[in-house]
Formats: sequence, C-alpha cells, structure tokens
Amino acid sequence: MADAAPNSLWYSWRHRLLTALLIVTVFVRPLVVSGFATGMLSELFGGLVLLTFATVCWGRRALLIGGALLVLTLAVAMALPFAWDLLSDGARRFVAGGSLVLAVAYLGFICGMILREVLQGLEVTLDNVFGAVCVYLISGVIWADVYLLVFLIDPTAFKIDGTNMLIIADAPATIYAYMGIFDYFSFSTLTALGFGDILPVSPLTRTMAWMEAATGLLYVAVILARLVCLETARLMSEKQSAHDQSEKHS
Repeated sequence: MADAAPNSLWYSWRHRLLTALLIVTVFVRPLVVSGFATGMLSELFGGLVLLTFATVCWGRRALLIGGALLVLTLAVAMALPFAWDLLSDGARRFVAGGSLVLAVAYLGFICGMILREVLQGLEVTLDNVFGAVCVYLISGVIWADVYLLVFLIDPTAFKIDGTNMLIIADAPATIYAYMGIFDYFSFSTLTALGFGDILPVSPLTRTMAWMEAATGLLYVAVILARLVCLETARLMSEKQSAHDQSEKHS
C-alpha cells in the first residue's frame, strides 16, 4: 500500500521528480567520482534518493527490503578502504564484487517495483511515461555495475582503444574511477550507439553487450506498444460512450 495519497501532488509527479534526480545522478557520477570519499557520497546520494522514493510510494515493505539492501551495500563498500592493506588482491576484488552484487540487487528491487507500477497502470499518464524512463535509466546503471563486477573478476574482458584495461590496485578509489567508464559503456550499449572505443573481448562480455543492446531496443518497443494500446483503448471507450449517450438522447 502506498503511503502517498493517489490524488496528492507528490504522487502525481513522483516519476517526473525521480527521473530528474536520476538524470542528475547519472550525469554527475562520472564527473565527481575521483576518490573514495566522493564515490561513497555519490552512491549514498543515489541510494537515498531511490529509497526515499520507494518508501513514500510503496510504504514500509519497500523501506525494510530496500533499506536493508542499501545498508548492506554501503557497509561492505565502506569497510573496503579500512581493510585494503590487509587484503590480498583477490580478496579486494571479492569484497568489491560483493558490494556490487548487493548494489545490483538493490537497484533491481527498485526497478522491478517501478516497472510493475507502470505496467499495472490502466491509463496513459505523463507520470507513467516518466516511470518507464526511470526503469530505462536504472537498468543502464545495473548493467554498468554488472560489467564492473565482471571486470573485477577478469580485467582482460574489456579493451579501451585496443589496449587492455588494467586494475590499479593501490587504492580503493580506483574502483569508483571505473564506474564512470562502465556507465559510459553501458548507456552507449543500451541505446545501441556503440562508439567502439571500449570493446568487450571475452565471450561473456560480448554476450552481455548484445543482450543489453537487445534489451534496450525491446524495452522501448514493448513499452511504446503498451502505451499506444492503452491510449487506443481509452479513445475507443470514450468514442463508444459518446455514441451511447447520443443514442439515448435521440
């Protein structure tokens, strides 16, 4: 049950506001992530934005599930710099990978809740359209985190301008530095732009790349078809109602 009243201004503008905040987050994250502190602040801001939205719109259940996932994600990420010198290179990747897995689970939960709300809508509203945009943006971030996770496991899975991407293992801040790179690659792939400066070279990353591109194209097509069908049904219903009213008065 949503905490916000369906007729309230916040509820009718919820997806528009979230879209604006997501655009700011996605745009700013690669620019400000130059160190561990700024990386953590960026993740914290984005996580709290989504958690606040989920709590207001979907209530206590979203707060409990989303809050638990967010706290676990940040806790693992914040523990990494303190244990950095004590861990081997493999252990560092394992801890960083665990944080990314939790982040993907958290974003997937929020994305699924928004998508369900959009698909359950029985009429086309501007806010539902922005809800579909929210799902698109969040899915791009999810793919970026998955790419980074694969990169931590296999640093030779990607190439930039023909050379291998290497992990600089002297500070945890480098993990956040790569987030901007994979955000760029993810959204370039999701939108089927494919500039070619970053190349997936392993069988797994190549498969992931075409799957993301196909998902991006199919998502737009399916959502567009859904919205067109709903609007067509509404117009036909209004036309039928008007016809029935005219017959009554004739």
